[in-house]
Amino acid sequence: MRKKFSCFFIGYFICCSLAFSYSQITAIVEVQQKDLKQFQSIAKAELPFPAGGRVYVTDMAGAKMDSIRVLPVTQSNRDIIYFKTNHHDQYYVIWLSDEKKSDTTVFEIPEGRVILDDYLNPSARTSGFWFWVTNPRLSGIFSHTGRSQKFVNYHYTALLPTEQTKATSFLYQYVFIDKNNPAEEIMLELQTQRRKSFYFSWGSDVIKWKGINKIAMGRLPEKGKWAILVVPVEKMGKDVEITGIGFYNAGGRVFWDYTTIGNPALTTKILEWKKKDSNVSAFYQKEIFGPFSFSGDTFYTGIFDGSCSTGADTFIWNIDGKKYSGRTIFEKFDAKTPSYVSLVCKNYKLKSSDVFSETIIFPQTLPEDLKLYLRISPHKNILRLQDSFYLPVQIGSLMSGIVPVEIVAENKRELLKVLPGKENACSIDLFFPSTRPGEHEIELKIGYLTILKKKLKFMLIEDINLENLDGLHLVGRDGERIVGLVPDYKFSDALKKGKIDQLTIIGDFPAGFEDVISGYLPEIRIEFLRYPETKHYHALYNMLWLKKQLHNRQFDTVILFPSLSSLVHRTPVDEYISSFDASIWFLSSRAKRIICLTPFPSVPSPDMFRPYAEAVIECCKKRNIDYIDLYDLYTRMPDWVQMFKIGSNVYGNFPSGDGIRILAERIYRLFTTDFSGIQ
Repeated sequence: MRKKFSCFFIGYFICCSLAFSYSQITAIVEVQQKDLKQFQSIAKAELPFPAGGRVYVTDMAGAKMDSIRVLPVTQSNRDIIYFKTNHHDQYYVIWLSDEKKSDTTVFEIPEGRVILDDYLNPSARTSGFWFWVTNPRLSGIFSHTGRSQKFVNYHYTALLPTEQTKATSFLYQYVFIDKNNPAEEIMLELQTQRRKSFYFSWGSDVIKWKGINKIAMGRLPEKGKWAILVVPVEKMGKDVEITGIGFYNAGGRVFWDYTTIGNPALTTKILEWKKKDSNVSAFYQKEIFGPFSFSGDTFYTGIFDGSCSTGADTFIWNIDGKKYSGRTIFEKFDAKTPSYVSLVCKNYKLKSSDVFSETIIFPQTLPEDLKLYLRISPHKNILRLQDSFYLPVQIGSLMSGIVPVEIVAENKRELLKVLPGKENACSIDLFFPSTRPGEHEIELKIGYLTILKKKLKFMLIEDINLENLDGLHLVGRDGERIVGLVPDYKFSDALKKGKIDQLTIIGDFPAGFEDVISGYLPEIRIEFLRYPETKHYHALYNMLWLKKQLHNRQFDTVILFPSLSSLVHRTPVDEYISSFDASIWFLSSRAKRIICLTPFPSVPSPDMFRPYAEAVIECCKKRNIDYIDLYDLYTRMPDWVQMFKIGSNVYGNFPSGDGIRILAERIYRLFTTDFSGIQ
């Protein structure tokens, strides 16, 4: 009898569009909103089971869960399976081909829609202070809160689009009251058409504004845990259109999350799709976004993920006649016509394959113009040639909902889901394994469409000039971002020998130092080049200014003082030392001798500039450059602080008097003893 039954169904399913011929299909699904299970126990999964047969659900321990199978009413071939959950997060959803009558299950299928979770519509009117936090949170990525203060705190947003409700509807709002900083009263404002507001209050009657008419809803929820607030829409009237929502608390700290009309079922992710007695089972999950409009083109986008397929080592996609490969793909679709999508999963070793396909019907709604931005964030400006490099970029959206995009650079693609609002911008680091001179494009793409583009150019530091300096970065003629490359070099010992005829002192040196050092070295012609005052980024400006001063010149001996402005502005050490390295590179081909001075010890906090001094010493050793460690020179003396005069800028201090003479003596000793270059 069973053989006849199976043969009948084999013949039947061959005729089906899915071409299933198996007696059992098992899916493993995982509840995505795990923390919400304490408030909503029913989840749903969308699965393409064959017609007929029966479906049941168990937890991972085998306990049977109540479930309801809802057959598709549109052209979709996916059933919706509603089932009750327990403490487990993963469940088996099993289809059997026998016609045994399913157990009778009775529960109300939940209905509802989310109106606020994780982000606001950037076009919506808001007021108050909105702070998005990851802890505590109940659903998605964030919860939201306002400022913590003793008085009434609030934040409000208009709803775009507005929410049409029925008198039988309920609004659900989840709230978390800080038990260490509790509020005395919390309140929801629901604004309706014609800007009429209704105020629903929990807790003590603390908020007493003139003219406010509150609807008392009972005591405050339990503190220190998530709780649910339920507002019957009938308290506002019939067929109410909600146009805005406000969140209030009297004192303390309160977090809000997941605002819904009705109580939607929990969503699930398909982890595994397995047909009994089959080596390979093909299936994919899909997410559809849009419609969008860009440069006259209207389209939807889709993310298709075949990871739940089992037994496959190769994934081949066919989308409207175009072939793709890979476990997950992201594609753009014409908004006017249905699209055919199929996935062929193969296992070449086992010589097995399976296919799943469906036709996707897109909802016909008004498209939204794409409003995205791509920005290059602050980054290192100077690198050593062939160093690896991370370029931080930021992708943001001013759209009303989530927009999937791909960031493309160095022949690598990364798929991102960008949430609305500047506060939700995605920040990622693009990796360049080896930096050489050349130009690179960074593109934001949807399918084959390039939405935005930026350019990055690596250039030898010798080819960069002051004209390229733009704020904190280097920029090319066409707006491309520039990163300078310092070639690997080592200063020659042979250049350090011989008589010293001329000395050039460059940088930020103490006032009065010119006269003192000239007195110690009367036989030598001394030129002084002080860094100019500038509003530009000092680490880059001083380096490029020095390059300009060195143009078509040769030097005998150079003493390089550090840039005090760069130190005062606390330039990052790696940025400071890379500019310092580039300065020495410029000097290395134009001077016979180079002597670098570390920063002076800072008074009254001597460790303030020590990391810079240590980095200078390390760089000088690597480049075979002579140096004077001013930290060692001064701090070994018990009364060294007395040699420094603290100016109006507490860290803008230089030695004076005896401190300058000590420095001049050290330089004199370097020339007469170490170099033996003064006759």
